[in-house]
Parts: sequence; structure tokens; C-alpha cells
Amino acid sequence: MSCHTFPVRGSRPTRRPETESEKRSTLTSAIVTVDQMEGEFPIFRIEFTNGKGETFRGTWDSRRPLLSANSKLRKGFKRFRAIGLAMAPWKFAGKGNLCGAASAGCIDACNGLWAGMNVTPSTRFALIGRARLYMEFRALFLRKLREELANFERLCIRTGRVPAVRLNVSTDIPWERVAPGLFAEFRRIRFYDYSAYSADNRAALPANYQLCHSWKESTTFAYVESTIRAGRNIVVPFDSAYAPARRLFGALPAEVIFVCRETGRSIRVPVRNGDKHDFRMRETDGAGVCIGLHGKSGRSKVSAAVESGFMRHHAEGATLRRKTIHVGTVAVEC
Repeated sequence: MSCHTFPVRGSRPTRRPETESEKRSTLTSAIVTVDQMEGEFPIFRIEFTNGKGETFRGTWDSRRPLLSANSKLRKGFKRFRAIGLAMAPWKFAGKGNLCGAASAGCIDACNGLWAGMNVTPSTRFALIGRARLYMEFRALFLRKLREELANFERLCIRTGRVPAVRLNVSTDIPWERVAPGLFAEFRRIRFYDYSAYSADNRAALPANYQLCHSWKESTTFAYVESTIRAGRNIVVPFDSAYAPARRLFGALPAEVIFVCRETGRSIRVPVRNGDKHDFRMRETDGAGVCIGLHGKSGRSKVSAAVESGFMRHHAEGATLRRKTIHVGTVAVEC
């Protein structure tokens, strides 16, 4: 289960000229093959090239866990304990598309590629490997997922916690259609996710599965309206400063006003701090609100995201404070 990264000593990474049609952040170059089988479990050999033209090579053993907890999931909240399934987003696995509703802004600012440990080759090998296992060995993937969900559920029951699971940490798979049996089999687990699909597109959800819906530069007023009407929340990233390692945070808006570009109609919603915890449920956030996120993935990414319209500017968000405060109103035309 080794994981080797290149460029190797004595070699130079292959560089490709960048064209206007290929943005540096849209990594779709993964080449994946099955190196060997350990019983029924494939070991994938993976190669990908980053936006600088550097090529990395490594392996991922599918006997390794599918579920894990990143820093946000590990925060916990009240009686909940969370774990999640992180796979390569969009087309990064070199095959298929696991974020069917993604916009260019989503891809360029994706936390699943550009935040925290997701920038490291070893983590990317794991993200790609899980995605290819899902796409190419679906029956094995689902059996392994069920086993890990069962283990996590037993752990939470034993420790007096409520199990919560994000199946789409960095993807946007409609699990209610792909594997509906999961929700009936694990009724004690509270499943929740972010989605760039509209509330109308994913209207029929199991009782133990909740969604909030992501803002993007192409979001329409009808999308916002259908989200709020369904009693769900809309997630909007702002360029508010974020330095959690120093425990310093920029302000988020107190409220957002969504204004219809065609009719002038508006919807005013309060803002909740989505970085306080990662549990996107009615019990934790309320319903019909805006989940505000701070700008992540580095200042250059944040600036590009604001320019594209994917992320919204908040004038009061530049000053770092010991805690996140809510101040001001942001008007968003859509």
C-alpha cells in the first residue's frame, strides 16, 4: 500500500503548454490502471499532471477505507459524530463526471481539490482511487461502503453519539437514486450533503437524508426560490478572510438579499456561519437560511472566484477577528 510521488530524482516533470481552453485549475489528466489484484480488491496505479505541468505517479490500494473525517467533520457538534466519503470531484479521476451540475466557478474554487490536504499528491491518489473504484467496481464499492457504515453506526451507538454521514464530501452524486437502499438499511444514520443540483431536481429524498444547495455564478432566482420554498438552505461562499490556524476570521454578512434580475422580486434570508461546524441539518442550521462560507483555497483562488461570480464580495469581511461576527447586508442579483 505504498504511495510514491514524482517527479523522481534525476527526471524532469513533463510540461504542457497552457491554452485558453485549458485552465490551470481544471485537472482532468488522471491516467488510472489496475496494477494488480489482491483477491477481489484492485490496486490502482495512478498518474496525473497538475496545472504547473508537473506529473505525479503513485498507487492506491482499495483495501484502504472509503470513509474518513477531515478537519471540518472532526469538529463534531453537540451529540453528532460525523464521517464522510471523499472522492475526486468532477472529471478529475480521468473518467466520468461525479459533479454533473458543476459550473466553471465550482471547479476552479473546489475545496475538494484546493483546500487543506487535498492539494497533496498522496491525498489526490486516494481521491482518484476511490472514484475509480466507484465507477469501475460498483458492487465491490457499495459492499465495502455498507460494511464501513455499519462499523461507524455501531461505534456511535456504543459511545452515545448520533451518527452523521456525508456521502458527497467533494462530489455531487444523487445517492437517493444511485443506492436508495442505503438509507433504509441505515435508518439511524443522519445523511446530509451539499448539492449544486436544484431542489426541484432532487426533490424526493429519504427521511434521513437532507440537502443544502450551493450557489454558483450561473444560479438563477428560480433556483434560490425553489430551495427556500422546499425548506432547505442555500450555501454562498464569500471572500471573507479565513485563518483558522491562527484562530482568526473575517466577518460574514448578517443577511443576504437575492434579487431577480428580470422582475426585481427579492428574497431576504439570514446568514448562518457554515464554518462553525459541518452539520448541514435543520436541527443545526434552521431552514430557509443562507449558509455563509469564508473564502478558502488561497487569495488568488478567492479573487478569481469573486471575479467569476461564484464567490460574493463582502466589504466587511477583510478584517480578521477572534471570532466570526455577522455584519452588513449583501445584495445578490440573479
